[in-house]
Amino acid sequence: MSRALDGFFDGPGGTLLEALLTASWKGGLVVLLVLAVQAMLGRRLPPRWRYALWLLVAVRLLMPVGPPSPLSLFRLAGSGSGSPLPAHGDPVATGGAASASTVSAGTTLDPAAALLGLWALGVLALAARALASDRRLRALLAGAEAVTDPGALELLDRCRERIGVRRRVRLVSSPVLSAPALWPGTPWPARIRGGAAILLPSGDWRRWTSEELRYVLLHELAHLRQGDGAARRLESLLAALHWFNPLVHLAARRAGADREPACDALVLSRLGGGERAGYGRALIRAAERVRTHWPVPGLVGMANDGHQLRRRITMIAHDRPRPRHRLVALAALVGALAAVCWTDLSAVAPAARSDAPTEPGDQERLKTTVQRQRDVGVAMIAWITDRIDGTCSDSDASAEMTDDDGNVDWSRCPLISHRELASLLVPAYLRELPDTDGWGHPFEFCLEVEDVCGGAFAAGLRSPGRDGSWQGDVYPVGPFLPDQVDRDVVWIDGFFVTWPEKADE
Repeated sequence: MSRALDGFFDGPGGTLLEALLTASWKGGLVVLLVLAVQAMLGRRLPPRWRYALWLLVAVRLLMPVGPPSPLSLFRLAGSGSGSPLPAHGDPVATGGAASASTVSAGTTLDPAAALLGLWALGVLALAARALASDRRLRALLAGAEAVTDPGALELLDRCRERIGVRRRVRLVSSPVLSAPALWPGTPWPARIRGGAAILLPSGDWRRWTSEELRYVLLHELAHLRQGDGAARRLESLLAALHWFNPLVHLAARRAGADREPACDALVLSRLGGGERAGYGRALIRAAERVRTHWPVPGLVGMANDGHQLRRRITMIAHDRPRPRHRLVALAALVGALAAVCWTDLSAVAPAARSDAPTEPGDQERLKTTVQRQRDVGVAMIAWITDRIDGTCSDSDASAEMTDDDGNVDWSRCPLISHRELASLLVPAYLRELPDTDGWGHPFEFCLEVEDVCGGAFAAGLRSPGRDGSWQGDVYPVGPFLPDQVDRDVVWIDGFFVTWPEKADE
């Protein structure tokens, strides 16, 4: 797969497309993990914790690259960067100007930009649908009126205190609603401008008992307390950004299904044991009053379909306070899942990488790697020399080679793809540009093409060693033992930064 993608992400928009695809497949893998954990734990996983697990997916979908960790879930992909896609600028073709993926100078088609445009069209289509839903919501709430009944307003204040909501919440009635709903608060529509509002069906709510109204208000305030309005907006945003990924849409549906039981659990935590039955009856009566099950866009409703209602009633019947030690165990589980889901296997400490025993042929492959780096390095220096014609100061470049701690930062040298570098060096300076090291892992190249004299570094290439994983970008200058074949071999500006001691001697 990597050979077929040579240079694919080098064109305009390639970096954004690669980041999007990387975040999407990683998020999809976390979706499967969350579903597996939920299935294994079943009812032993409390509703609010079950709902909170979807936060792992949301965060992962927003971050294409996470901090490095050897415990990362994405070691399953077999990539040091935590991605099955080549990093931007990775050399992945099979060699030089004869590569099957080399594009002629007259070719203007950029497949990455084309796919990025297709993705943007999908996002715009979903944005248009969201705009239409918003207009529909405005029309639905055009007749909404503020509730002025003193008893209802006093009950709302008591419920706010019971749930722990301090922000201002208004009570509004609408003739188009058949069930209560929460408006989490945005600048529109004008009739309920100014913050969050609980919407009640006009006429119907006046026939409710005080107990029913109390449970309804507690439920909608619980939605507000746990941030369900913002959660729905985030789900819509992620579904739009990753519209091509069916696992993201599955996650949005499952998170929505887990939202109501989590809200019920929050209400039950504020009620006494004898009030559970009354709350369950209030849910059933609310469901009976619903004339349609389609969701009102932009609102967080109270009732849902029959299957979910049965699930919620069962949860209410079996809800019991959890022992403290079980809550600690759940917190540890979620923390462990976050550690494996929000990290990448992009860097491992050198000491941990050097313990693996060498295998037959490793030393020869290491020597091949070093020799290929020498050959390419000589060609790059020759290209730079012809380009600058002796106008740069070598002393200035040497002074910037290392930082105050004697380390070299690879990221200061601009990356260049194998295809682009081959077009500069082959055949004038090199018969063929090797694309892999002795183990068959892609080299990473860097070259300052525009400002050779002013850049921090002019040229370089590095090998990830036998394990194919980068140690990071910052390297202490010096040799390593020849049996440490998992170490990166780095060459920059005419010198080896890290090298196998005997092989280089």
